[in-house]
Amino acid sequence: MKIVKNSWPILIVSNQFDTRNDESFRLRELAHELESKHECKIVPCLSYEDAIELLLSRTDFGAVVIDWDINRTNPAAKHKPAQVLCKIRGRNPKIPVFLLTDWLEASDLPLEVLNQLTGCLWKTSDTIEFLAGRIERHLVKYVKGLYPPFFGKLVDYAEEYKYAWHTPGHMGGTGFLRNPSGVALYNFFGENVFRSDLSISVPELGSLLDHSGVTGEAERNSARVFGADRTYYV
Repeated sequence: MKIVKNSWPILIVSNQFDTRNDESFRLRELAHELESKHECKIVPCLSYEDAIELLLSRTDFGAVVIDWDINRTNPAAKHKPAQVLCKIRGRNPKIPVFLLTDWLEASDLPLEVLNQLTGCLWKTSDTIEFLAGRIERHLVKYVKGLYPPFFGKLVDYAEEYKYAWHTPGHMGGTGFLRNPSGVALYNFFGENVFRSDLSISVPELGSLLDHSGVTGEAERNSARVFGADRTYYV
């Protein structure tokens, strides 16, 4: 399954983006590595307060990186990093959350903080390539885990670019491109909707008629979720 990583931005919470020291230089290097090499999108955030506002108003973040030392460099900060973590986990228990700190300070981290983290990123000990690769790996794993079984299989099928002639959306909607009105329809909905416009029976997805494959599994899971005896997809 191909993940469009820049659709799932990484929130980096640190007040070091605009300062002139070694930590800020490496932070900018990390952001550049994620954007240029891993094709990720970075959303910088300079305070814990702003981070909480962003995390409560948006659900599209693919990972969060929190600088543990904002309070040290900005004593006027209203919130503690532990409070930000609690807000994040209250909103999303599964999103990858990394703490940006020094390995010498790791032994002083409270247990309740460590239990809510995906991991720690050592500010100066690890290479930029390693830090960026670690964040990107967890982002991809998290996003893939968001796809329910049926939807995930449907996305996989659409990404195979098959010649399929069983519905009006055959071959990614190319049949609609023969006149201007069809082009307008195609441009409005986009190619994905036509590549996933399928028949009632596709080997990779099972069948709506006999409730087999991942289609049948999804129907049974829907029945379980809604407390129903049966759920049918149409």
